[in-house]
Amino acid sequence: MKSPKSLFLTLFLSLTILLGFYEIKAGDINEFNEVTKTGDVYFTNYKTSGDESPNITIADLKEKIDDEEDLYIIDWRKPDDYKQAHVTGAVNMSIKKLVSNWDQLPKDKLIINMCYTGQTASHATAVMNLAGLEARNLLFGMCSITANPEIINNTDKWVKAKKDIYLKELEKKSNEKTETYDFPKLNTGKENAVEIIKSRFDTYINKEIVEETKKAWAIFGDYDDLFSNPDDYFIVNYWPEEKYLNAGHIPTAYCFPPKASLKTTEDLKYLPTDDDTKIIVYCFTGQTSSQVTAYLRILGYNSWSLSFGINGFATSAMPKYKAPKDADTEEYMKIVTLSEKK
Repeated sequence: MKSPKSLFLTLFLSLTILLGFYEIKAGDINEFNEVTKTGDVYFTNYKTSGDESPNITIADLKEKIDDEEDLYIIDWRKPDDYKQAHVTGAVNMSIKKLVSNWDQLPKDKLIINMCYTGQTASHATAVMNLAGLEARNLLFGMCSITANPEIINNTDKWVKAKKDIYLKELEKKSNEKTETYDFPKLNTGKENAVEIIKSRFDTYINKEIVEETKKAWAIFGDYDDLFSNPDDYFIVNYWPEEKYLNAGHIPTAYCFPPKASLKTTEDLKYLPTDDDTKIIVYCFTGQTSSQVTAYLRILGYNSWSLSFGINGFATSAMPKYKAPKDADTEEYMKIVTLSEKK
């Protein structure tokens, strides 16, 4: 029989080996790789788990509501604006509290995210889909219900956003990506993709962005500086190549084709990883680029979505891809609850 002393020593050594094994295993996890295993697939297919587009039109949303589909609708606007008018049944949340409210998000329902213009709701949509929920963004947000701010606050945002101030400064030559970078290193301490995604999102939405801009999401809107000093940024044009060349793009911008470029084996290696270089992502309306930016931020890139996409500076270059001039206010107001009229 072993003495108490030798028995204690045996137990101590066993525990030490066990803890050491756990630390090695935890340290072996490459968090960037864990997240990109999901992101490589999601941004290639660009579909929800229900095989639908991550974006939904107001017409399709109204049809789902009329058909009494079991939806979970989240309104990400300011509380006062939510109280004044919101889609019937929608709950009001702050984007800063998405992760802290995660447990109340349904795993068996389609989640509809909506905000003013679709920019913030897109951020939430990307995070939810990457983390295994089924979520869609309401295209153009509450502005798709009515463009009249006298009916619903701040629904003229898209009308005000459409501009052609830099239409004549677009370039049509291809800019080749040449310099490559090591991938960022993530260190959340989490051991699976879902928890890493939630942790990274919570960090940047509540700390990284707020410290620099006082805002809670990575939206960039300084078009003047972008066109005056394009070399100060790494600009991602998230369009198919033929549109990048034919319609024209922001000077120095690189083409990152949708459903093909955001993979570890494709164009992620071309994104700079230094904190001083802002990666500006833009699309047609700022909604898809917001979803891309959410993903890149989770991966550790200093990424920003260009507000309203090309509609913010050269609307006429892409006339097919712009917000509707006039929403069918009378029809879509049927799904709205007016709580406090102005």
